[in-house]
Formats: sequence, structure tokens, C-alpha cells
Amino acid sequence: MDSLLILLLYVTGIVGWIVLSAIIAKMARNAGKSAFGWLLLSLFFSPIIGVLFLIASCLATINYRLAQDPVEDASRHAQRGESWLCPTCQHENPSSAVECADCGHKLK
Repeated sequence: MDSLLILLLYVTGIVGWIVLSAIIAKMARNAGKSAFGWLLLSLFFSPIIGVLFLIASCLATINYRLAQDPVEDASRHAQRGESWLCPTCQHENPSSAVECADCGHKLK
């Protein structure tokens, strides 16, 4: 009876490990990262380490995007004829616009 209980605990632990790793892979895919790579990372090391690394990676991506020069971004958008989405109301504005035509939020 004890060996059956121990086997059940091992199987539950392994299934839980795999499910948590799959959840991390899904979170990574939603964050624009490689789901397969994050699945392997969390399977081999630990789902806890996987989620910590995923959070660190997402924060580094956010910091990189915030550090980009908005004036340089504006000139690249204007050269390609692209439009800006207002961060406040999500209204699409021409790349030459200084403020949002819908809510008046400053774009540059």
C-alpha cells in the first residue's frame, strides 16, 4: 500500500511539473517569446525558475522599448508613411500628427 501511495505522489509531481511548464510556455508565447524554448527551460530546470526568467526577460524588453528615442521613431514612421496609434484612446493618426485627432494626447 505504501509503494502505491509513493508511486501516486511521484506521478502527481511529474504531471504537475509538466503542466506548470506548459503554462509558462503559453505565457511566453503570449509575451512574444519562443514557447518551445521556455517550455524546455522550465522542464529541465524548474517551472519556478522558468517563470522568474520569463518575468526578467519581459521587463528587459519593456525597458529596451522605453529607452528608444521617440524622435527617431517618429522619423522612421514618417519615412515609411506609417501611422501612430494614440496610447490613450488607440485612435490611428498619421505619422506627421503632433497630437491625437480624437483625444488631443501629444504623440511626439
